[in-house]
Amino acid sequence: MNAMKRLLCLLFMCASTMVSAQITDTAVNKDKFEKSDFPYKGDRVLIVDKIDGSKEENIFVFAKNKKGSEQDRLYIQQFTKVDGKWESKVSEEVADEGIITVTYNNRKAFKDVEKNGQVDALYIYAKHDKDDLNNPNEEIGLLFYKYQLYTVTVRADSDFKKNYFSDNFKELPKPVQDFVLDYWNKYVSER
Repeated sequence: MNAMKRLLCLLFMCASTMVSAQITDTAVNKDKFEKSDFPYKGDRVLIVDKIDGSKEENIFVFAKNKKGSEQDRLYIQQFTKVDGKWESKVSEEVADEGIITVTYNNRKAFKDVEKNGQVDALYIYAKHDKDDLNNPNEEIGLLFYKYQLYTVTVRADSDFKKNYFSDNFKELPKPVQDFVLDYWNKYVSER
């Protein structure tokens, strides 16, 4: 009987951990979202994900300016629901002269690494010369963590073998770095 109590206690602790670390991915219709009055930047939605932790609701948006514009612009945004209203928590614009950015809808990962009810979201996108959309110059792993952005990048000039990190990457807790690098290294090795 004593072993049964221990087993039940262990199961309860595991279930509590899983509930507190739960991530929910809710499908969002990109066309309807694009036509809504949601306050995202850009004209064309490339990726929109509603990803919730146990303590927060988030919408991650990757959008671009009008197709055919002289300068390609990628808008990267995180919105979090606060008191029933969506607030912009992260907003970044990528616009490099002569560069076209490409997003990958199937290259992303979500986790609550620290089991704090907040989503850690990792997306991968690439930068290409506007005259060569078949071969990227850079591929970027972009982490949203506690309303900050962190990156790991590989570049063509190092044959996509050497990782380059944003200056703030080293400030991430080790388990969060491990989450990013585990996914990233697998991705890079399969490219």
